[in-house]
Amino acid sequence: MVQGSDSSEVALLSIHPKYAKAILSGDKKVEFRKQPFRKGVSIVVIYATAPVSQVIGFFTVKGIHVSTPTEIWNRFSSVGEISRKEYREYYSGKESAVAIQIEEARAFSSPIDLSEMKAVAAPPQNFVYLCNKSRDVLWGERAPSEGAS
Repeated sequence: MVQGSDSSEVALLSIHPKYAKAILSGDKKVEFRKQPFRKGVSIVVIYATAPVSQVIGFFTVKGIHVSTPTEIWNRFSSVGEISRKEYREYYSGKESAVAIQIEEARAFSSPIDLSEMKAVAAPPQNFVYLCNKSRDVLWGERAPSEGAS
């Protein structure tokens, strides 16, 4: 199943620093997750977890694919920047997997502390949808490409 990315929803996603760096460098073209978004998301804001613990950039969503872990691995392992062993451990016991395809990724010129963002009190365990006030903090001088809001 593929979920479209034509919505204006923005999600803040907690991502391990090594994967966040690979996304922003363009090496990682897909982010693997255990659960899909409940709403259509067109932009994912990257919160790099400890020891970075800051919002460091964002990416636009090309598409979201939900299938079995085996199918997702067969389709996206070459662009996922994760070892087969780590992937298997991550999806151990799971019947479905999610692949969020990355269209374009950009780093913010300066990282943002969560304390600067409105309505985000703590790093999300997985992700949170961002309200307009939080988006305003992000897009102030760091506006994404046209069409993204």
